[in-house]
Amino acid sequence: NLHTSVLHLGWMGVNEYDYSLTDRVLDAVFSSGDDVYYIPRIKVNVPIDWCFENPEEVFVYSDGPKTAEQIKALVGTEKQDYLGYDTPDGYYKSGDFVDRRPNVGGVIARQSFSSKKWLKDAGEALSRLIDRLENGKYGNRILGYHIAYGTSGETILWGRTSKKYGDYGIANRREFYRYGLKKYGSREALATAWCQPNVTEDTLVIPSVEARKGNKDTLENFFRAKPEDKILIDYDLFTSEANVRAIEHFGKIVKEKTGKLVGSFYGYSVCIADSAYAGHLGLEKLLNSPYVDFLAAPKVYRRSLAGEPGGEISPAQSINLSKIFLDELDNRTHVGVCKEDIEAGYVSKNLDETLTVMYREFSKDLSHDSGFWWMDLGGGWFDDKDLMDNIAKLVKLNRNLRKKEHKSVADMLIVYDERSIAATAISIDIHQGFLRTLINETNTSGIVADIYRAPDLPKINLSNYKLIVFAQNFYMSDKTRNIINALPE
Repeated sequence: NLHTSVLHLGWMGVNEYDYSLTDRVLDAVFSSGDDVYYIPRIKVNVPIDWCFENPEEVFVYSDGPKTAEQIKALVGTEKQDYLGYDTPDGYYKSGDFVDRRPNVGGVIARQSFSSKKWLKDAGEALSRLIDRLENGKYGNRILGYHIAYGTSGETILWGRTSKKYGDYGIANRREFYRYGLKKYGSREALATAWCQPNVTEDTLVIPSVEARKGNKDTLENFFRAKPEDKILIDYDLFTSEANVRAIEHFGKIVKEKTGKLVGSFYGYSVCIADSAYAGHLGLEKLLNSPYVDFLAAPKVYRRSLAGEPGGEISPAQSINLSKIFLDELDNRTHVGVCKEDIEAGYVSKNLDETLTVMYREFSKDLSHDSGFWWMDLGGGWFDDKDLMDNIAKLVKLNRNLRKKEHKSVADMLIVYDERSIAATAISIDIHQGFLRTLINETNTSGIVADIYRAPDLPKINLSNYKLIVFAQNFYMSDKTRNIINALPE
């Protein structure tokens, strides 16, 4: 009864709107029956001609142009990355649609996440669409709004998936300088902190890709503890702050116009070692925001087949303490899959394996008090009567079980702090070993474990646990340290 999909914003160009595709999608969604409800996922990325008119607001990769004139010259060419990842076949194929424009080797993307001009103009486009939806024939069947932008609409900075680094654009540089000025109080103090004696808004040098990734060869280099590392930590935290500001900006528009539910993808710190680059270290502010009700994330892709542990890439239990976590279950079923997914090892081989995975993910989300949706990412993944009959059973079971009183029976607690990611060089091996692999092996061992962030410690009863593992806490606040010191021996 409840559906979600991408719904076109209708923003076609500067002061140009066309809602024909939006209306076709709405009619298709609601054609299923009068009892259908909907949460549209709305991507508020800019149209290409906006980039041409606002080159200083464009996201630029490390090997990209430096001046507004150089940026403007590349807008609309194959040097502009439309998607945030390289793909020779263009946009994701769907049905008969084929995008013949290759999306490879871009040196600029679309809007900078730091752009206040983007917030203003995209906010106007969002407001127009909300007015159209709320006053339209389906307004009372739209339960909320999922705000999306960036790579894959997952509020992820352009380029993270393809390991390309930005943002070296003009607006981002200026906003980072203002961030530092506010933090350190004066230009002189900022110059000292960031080891750039003559720094100004126009001369500030964003750290290089090599510096941001860091040197992992020795512990001395792994930890960002040297004076020249301060700008690296600040830049990671600034990136997340800009991302969170955007989510709240659009969420506030929805709340003030509708009062309905608002959410976005966010918090990919459990599974992604470079989640600082994604802009996903600002979870604490969103968990306390009046403009956000739910946060979502795809399920884990690594070790997610039958007989494997699966899991979440965001801290679901932490989010569920104050908001709602929605798990996007895009597990590849045994029907309607593509050759690439089979080769990548993502696909269940038959109905039994599909159902094994489905029941595991369902049980996980039930035990963590999470919501979820099943996702068809390729067209036809659920075109199977036996599969749909089992989904009907799970829907009924879900409604009945959630009415029952329940509590965690975990005897182990895994604690991590996403700020640790900003405090160290990027290391997939260390991040996976300290956190993701630990969670996987714990889940396959028979031990029942809860997973929370360090800032959650005051909110949970630590006496329930026989073992507390501080899994990735290279950064530790005084508050967390005091909690640990107060624990009985």
